[in-house]
Amino acid sequence: MEPSDTLDRLRQIPDMAAELWASGRATGDSGDPKPGQVRPHRAKPATPIDLGRHDILRTDEHGLLAELSQAVRAVWEDNPGVALSNPPTWAGECSWLLANVELWDTDPFLSAFVADATRLVWHTLDRALHRPAPARLTCPSCGGRLAESAGGWITCRDCASQFPGRERIATQMIHKRDMTTDEIAAEFHIYPARLRKWAERGLVKPTNPGCKPSTWRPWDVLRVLHPDIVEAIEVGGREAC
Repeated sequence: MEPSDTLDRLRQIPDMAAELWASGRATGDSGDPKPGQVRPHRAKPATPIDLGRHDILRTDEHGLLAELSQAVRAVWEDNPGVALSNPPTWAGECSWLLANVELWDTDPFLSAFVADATRLVWHTLDRALHRPAPARLTCPSCGGRLAESAGGWITCRDCASQFPGRERIATQMIHKRDMTTDEIAAEFHIYPARLRKWAERGLVKPTNPGCKPSTWRPWDVLRVLHPDIVEAIEVGGREAC
């Protein structure tokens, strides 16, 4: 059952991350015997790595742990006298937020920031642990088979219909008009408080400084949320020049 509040999610997240890691599907099974086990004459082949789960457990800025670390940093910046968990770990970041709940629970901006990050992390881990095998996508026009094709398109092998792929959709963000805080929050499913915290840290900048309502570039927000996608698109663009 889904926990009812942020504190419950924070208590569950370390065990969920540990379960995903221990499943073997996150990193692959090397085929090596357990300690004390007699090695077979021929080691079993390695289990293929599930790259989606592997990416979730990355500890750099592209992994899911970074979402919790951003929440911790947001609280710490308003309370710099409190010692941080270093280096960041799943248990360390969650324990820090739980131990210092009085620093953020009564602040509407910090509370929303922590709740947003915690909800994202919990749901992502829950999907990775319990998701069914992905269904094969079919063409909306004819029901045929879809495949990735050049230029960021997805093409039907049967009727040749084309649909924009993930990177092409992301690229469209470059040309989107500037959006207000509320529009950005609705577009990317984040709390406005999170956007304001990013601005305080210099991760995003309003395109109309000093004016109300503030407006932002969707591409800048996408860069914070999905730096790997933005980097891939920008590197591809430079290589094409």
